Amino acid sequence: MRRLAVVVVILVVIVGIPVVDSVVSRGAAAHTGYQPAVADVVASAAAQSSQWTCPGGTGSAGPLPARVVLTNWSDQTLPATLTAVSSTGEHRSTTLSVPAGGQISAVPANLVMGPWVGATVLFGGGGAAVSEVLGGPGRWGTTPCASSASSQWYFAEGSTAHGATLNLALMDPGATPAVVDLSFVTPTGVVQPSALEGVVLAPGALQVIDVGAALPSDPVAAGIVDALSGSVVATELEQPGPGGPPGIGLRLGDPEPSTSWSFPLSIDAAGSSVGFHLYDPSQTPARLRLVAVMPGGVKAAFRRVVPGNSVVSLEATSERRLPAGVPYSMSIVSTNGVGVVVERTVSAPSPPGVPRYGVSFGAALGASRWLVPAVPFPGAGAGDLGVENLAGRTVRLTVSAVSAGGPRPLRGLREVVLGPRATIYIAQAPGRPVGGLPLELAASGAVGVSMDALPGALPGLVMLPTFPRSG
Repeated sequence: MRRLAVVVVILVVIVGIPVVDSVVSRGAAAHTGYQPAVADVVASAAAQSSQWTCPGGTGSAGPLPARVVLTNWSDQTLPATLTAVSSTGEHRSTTLSVPAGGQISAVPANLVMGPWVGATVLFGGGGAAVSEVLGGPGRWGTTPCASSASSQWYFAEGSTAHGATLNLALMDPGATPAVVDLSFVTPTGVVQPSALEGVVLAPGALQVIDVGAALPSDPVAAGIVDALSGSVVATELEQPGPGGPPGIGLRLGDPEPSTSWSFPLSIDAAGSSVGFHLYDPSQTPARLRLVAVMPGGVKAAFRRVVPGNSVVSLEATSERRLPAGVPYSMSIVSTNGVGVVVERTVSAPSPPGVPRYGVSFGAALGASRWLVPAVPFPGAGAGDLGVENLAGRTVRLTVSAVSAGGPRPLRGLREVVLGPRATIYIAQAPGRPVGGLPLELAASGAVGVSMDALPGALPGLVMLPTFPRSG
């Protein structure tokens, strides 16, 4: 292998119910306006077709088969073709119908056999998205599928130490083969295992890489998927080793670094661990300002310099300025314009029976229209819906539930005024079926959106996908 050496918390009450459970106005730098490439944008409802790629999970005999969730925000029933793909090369398709304003799910591993199974979904129109869910209530994760492939994918965190497993799933949704190199950032530098150079994917193929076979017992910090030809979709699946907290780290990679990231809600509970992992894949050091905002206007600011091709972590739980049990938002801005990739890890010591480990990306993209699916299976629930104003000016926000009759503004959430650099948290309440139905968010300026899912021991352990919408 080669080693390449203001702040106020406000309670707003309208029509007798809390409209905004809290509003936090940020003291961090405004959103830069830089728009990184994203791979999970929902096509306009006027589109003739749209395709999504889901690298998936284990086969039906494995512990983590994937459930593919199809959500339709349009006002028309959409036909869809789901093609299941196994890592052994087997393909099989089935046709589905997704009702207007509805959501359905399917298990690709019921169609084909193999150690790993992924899927592509082709809709006969736009206004729809696909996500995938692995596991069940005690140990689960969810991530967006990809609406486009990319020649590069970045991951800011991962480990094969202490018996942890780390798998990279690669799919080629195109009509031509792809040739891929994989490299990793470790404590000793950038490592390119020779066995993971020139990995060839046939058109439509799925390959799953066991990183631990190339880097056993290694605290890998970051991963890079670099397609020398063609383009692919990449997801990462991380599982703690024996004795570790139950849970999985499942995430679609990021196709491009960003100069700003937002995590609307984190809590450092007693005995928990919350870390923000900052990865600079360039040759130039990134100078970062991190600002945590807590209730009552309390701010904690941090600065980090991330050398090129390196990862630096902020272990939030170890910071005295972030007291245990106090919620906060975290914004990360590059002050010298060098893009980074940021992931957050969360682990908790209790309670039993729910996920206590998870990994997530923050919001790197501001958009004026967002779509959020309903919870993916019976027994799952939704935590707070977080919306951050990234426009640098006051915006008006409407949150609507989507059903067969079209979008309907939630009670008290029509034209909510959101001040510059403010974040709101919206929980379930009468007239607000957050998580029960697909949601559509429309704002008069760029906002970032996140949604916690339940069960989970802490915010950030399991996140519902949120999709920016085009058109």
